Amino acid sequence: MASIWYYLDTRRRKADGTFPLKIKIGLNAKDGCLINLKISLREDQWENGEVVRHPNRRFLNTYVKQRYLDITNSIFKLEITGAINRMSPVEIKKYVESSLGTVADEAYTFSEHFERFISTREKESTKDMYHQTLLKIELFSPGKLAFSDINIIWLKGFEQFLKGQGLSVNSINLHIRNIRAVFNDAINEDKAEQNLYPFRKFKLKSEETRKRSLTIDQLRAIRDWPCEPHEQQYIDIFMLMFYLRGINMIDLAGLTKIDNGRVEFRRAKTGRLYSIKIEPEAEAIINKYRGKNFLLNINERYSNYKNYLHRMNRNLKEFGYTRVGKRGKKDKEGAFPFLSTYYTRHTWATLAAYLEIPKETIAAALGHGKKDVTDIYISFDQNKIDEANRRVIDYLNKN
Repeated sequence: MASIWYYLDTRRRKADGTFPLKIKIGLNAKDGCLINLKISLREDQWENGEVVRHPNRRFLNTYVKQRYLDITNSIFKLEITGAINRMSPVEIKKYVESSLGTVADEAYTFSEHFERFISTREKESTKDMYHQTLLKIELFSPGKLAFSDINIIWLKGFEQFLKGQGLSVNSINLHIRNIRAVFNDAINEDKAEQNLYPFRKFKLKSEETRKRSLTIDQLRAIRDWPCEPHEQQYIDIFMLMFYLRGINMIDLAGLTKIDNGRVEFRRAKTGRLYSIKIEPEAEAIINKYRGKNFLLNINERYSNYKNYLHRMNRNLKEFGYTRVGKRGKKDKEGAFPFLSTYYTRHTWATLAAYLEIPKETIAAALGHGKKDVTDIYISFDQNKIDEANRRVIDYLNKN
């Protein structure tokens, strides 16, 4: 009868000082084979058959025990049929690896397909989103991952890892969905077997998106706040984004001109067509921050819009009250510590709904719905959208 035990292969030290953890199948006093669990540990992280002093030890111990059980079941099937007596150690090794689903994807790994998937995306924002997920994966499971490694145990461990990093449920779901998209793509391209698909039993948790809407009094207070000179530009740009129906920073920074009193662009996130009338309130701010090659000077003062957006959101959270602490030291205490540019879009929609502007008009103004439907709204129902924006701004101006 075969014996099975864990084996930290200290003969094969890696560059980072770790050793591969394997399971050894002993067939007799001389013969046996090793099954690589694709986990590497330092010697002090493996004690008495358990992973210790490792940041992901809970997941790794669950994973290791499950692999041990799977291998034991495979060997048991060979023993009860008597097939094991007619097989060489090499054949037994191949059989076990096949039952674990590790043979087919050794040549082409999940990690490799993830990188290939990213390279085929067209939008830089999409590439960046998937790249962030890949970085999280590499932090959780260093090294190349086979498709068989991405099982329900791994997914649950990855979910707990992200939760431990302080990510919200929705942020965790985004990373899980990215993994699912890559896995589906691999199956569609015949790079992974359908039976390895791990998402049939793994369910994403749901969390209602936090509303990012200001009251009319809060918005007026922000607009009229007597802030410090260096903060004024961020308040101005925040208000400009609101006057432009909650335009995104990437789209705002990329505008180049006003044509017949309007700005027209395709939204970077969705590719949908937008045409926004420039109201006097928006024009005054634009004139204040005019650029040479762009409508605004954001891209001319910063290397890219993300640097400006990061600085802007930080200042939006900090502007406001200043209190004097001990020994006369001034401490900054933001009047709206939750504020970010996201509030412009949500606030515009909330105020429009309060004014009983039809939902269809609000949806068209925000670019909701299918691309072709939205483009029809933009061209056919533009006057209603312009009137809605004017009503929202007039309501803000009404004191």
